[in-house]
Amino acid sequence: MSLFQTDLIDDPDLLEKRNRSSRIPDLAFGAVLPLGMLSIAGFPLNEIAGILMLGIAFMRRPRFHLPVGTLVLLAALWLGLAASAEVNGLNFPVRRMGHMAIWAGLIIAIGQGRINLMSMARGVGLGIVVALPISLPSIVSGGYAGRLTGLFGDPNLAGMSLVTLGPWAIGIIPGKWKWPVAAAVFAAIILTYSRTSLLALAIVIVWVVMARKVSMWLAVAILAPTAIFLSQWLETVRLWGPFENRSGSDMLRERINAAAAEMLAVTPWYGNGPGTATVKVERLTFFLHNSYDAVRLEGGWWALTIVLALTAMAFIRAATGPHEQRHPWFEGAQVAVLVCALNLGEVLFEVQFAANLGALLLVGSVQRNAVVEASLLDNVNQSRIITATRTVDDDAFIAKLQRAGTTLAGRAETPSTLLDSPDSGPSRLLDTPGEVTSRPFAQPGDRLLGESRDELIGMLDSDRAAARAASRGKDQGSVKDQQ
Repeated sequence: MSLFQTDLIDDPDLLEKRNRSSRIPDLAFGAVLPLGMLSIAGFPLNEIAGILMLGIAFMRRPRFHLPVGTLVLLAALWLGLAASAEVNGLNFPVRRMGHMAIWAGLIIAIGQGRINLMSMARGVGLGIVVALPISLPSIVSGGYAGRLTGLFGDPNLAGMSLVTLGPWAIGIIPGKWKWPVAAAVFAAIILTYSRTSLLALAIVIVWVVMARKVSMWLAVAILAPTAIFLSQWLETVRLWGPFENRSGSDMLRERINAAAAEMLAVTPWYGNGPGTATVKVERLTFFLHNSYDAVRLEGGWWALTIVLALTAMAFIRAATGPHEQRHPWFEGAQVAVLVCALNLGEVLFEVQFAANLGALLLVGSVQRNAVVEASLLDNVNQSRIITATRTVDDDAFIAKLQRAGTTLAGRAETPSTLLDSPDSGPSRLLDTPGEVTSRPFAQPGDRLLGESRDELIGMLDSDRAAARAASRGKDQGSVKDQQ
């Protein structure tokens, strides 16, 4: 899991210690992220925590580049929603637009590595494990008899938060703690009796199993018909067993969906404005039960297209990496979000979705080594190292590189096959990619895990100076002999 350690640390011992520890603000933010019931003065606690976390995060330097297209789409989405409010004659919706600023900020901060993903994931696991026993009495005493609510919120919100964030903890927490946390997550999701969340959980498990064996495209080809089959099967048993008393809520859902369809029929392409994703049934106001429709009501096709484009970009970027570098639990969490959005109205613009999207962007950046300092050895230092190799014995140079912990490209060959002859010059050392001698060292993306870059450069410069001094000494000795 060191891939998610956002500090670029040269000392491997210090790196391992950092991986075992957690940043307290990031851990605390992760702990409150799934607790949808908690609020302060009417504002959700996880949203308030998001504001505080962003204040800390943007005082840290970014560790990874985000694709420019991602930043452009986020800006376009926010400005498009603001323009929709203006065109529809709404007073500027400060509350909703502030929420969307937090939403976009979390995507950027997590995606750039400003927020430590390992600490957040541990916090999510901690929050679920602590909140679950506290919330168990709600099964009997809560407003939804027989269903888990408590600190997680109503059963549908609870199920959505648990199935979209729980996989984080399962994927990050190592060793003996992984399966107790997984058991707590699975039990909590089951106890919500949210049919959509149970479907999402099944799809997450299937995705994780397949992602370890096959490519993303093949997994999608297999999972899509599987998801359709499962959803149709759940429709046939939706009033079976523990769900038999849901007929009243299902009738209300159908009336809400019908009212939403009527509104969508007259909604312009730019939407009705932020905060308008509600309908009236019997003079009562309800949120929609489909987040895709909710986004269309607020921002029109423009907003929905941008959200789906952001999701596709982040998911493909993370899920098309090498198998050994993929993180299927994070990928599965995003699949779960998309499933939950089919039957819940407040999903795609929730902070949980933003956290998932940022996590996938971070995974993709780590896989591509898109660090802000993309080359730990810039062109000047690279030239100095190449020059140094022309005055330093090959065997000694390789030994120093290995002691420094440098990642060498190519196979473990003898020093003579890793380096060209000094007479071949620097250009030969940076020859056609793919040859063993083409990338012996000092390429963009190589990491110095032992001594730091400056220490290695200094070491090589010292060797070069010593070689020159020895050469001058030999020259002076030969002159004296001639005399």
